[in-house]
Amino acid sequence: ISKEKGVADLLKIWKEFLKLYPDKKLYLTSGEFRFLVKDEISKDIEEINNLYPNSVIVLDNLKWDKIVDELKSKDCILVPSKMESFGLAALEGMALGKYVVSTDAGNLKYLFRGVTKTFNANDLSGFLNEMVNIVQGKSKYNFKKAYNRAINYESRNVANKLIKEITKWT
Repeated sequence: ISKEKGVADLLKIWKEFLKLYPDKKLYLTSGEFRFLVKDEISKDIEEINNLYPNSVIVLDNLKWDKIVDELKSKDCILVPSKMESFGLAALEGMALGKYVVSTDAGNLKYLFRGVTKTFNANDLSGFLNEMVNIVQGKSKYNFKKAYNRAINYESRNVANKLIKEITKWT
């Protein structure tokens, strides 16, 4: 949970999504961030859960060896970032064959080129509509391209490319 990760906007989107699909659950990963106004986010979560009990679940900090299992158990990964340098959470979802709905912040617009549409961080309705498209089976998400893109960013592949570039100069 971090302000620049767009959690406050995601909660607005989720509130609207629940009007259509009240049985769905949103899982947020916790974290300690110095600049987060947690009380504000906590109030939003409480308000949603009062209307739709247990529809927003905040997970404790996940250990690295538990992340894959946690992601594999979910239907979709939501990346509503306002600021993003690389997009590791998006790549993790892509590698696991999950739908990923994402903004176009930072590197995300490049990661998803040809895979699926990304949304401006302020386009809450576009983000929501893609979530609905996924539930309704209408998404144009390209799973094969997503997986291949994720594999392209696997650390071994990145390291090999870097080594090739370095050897050009030696």
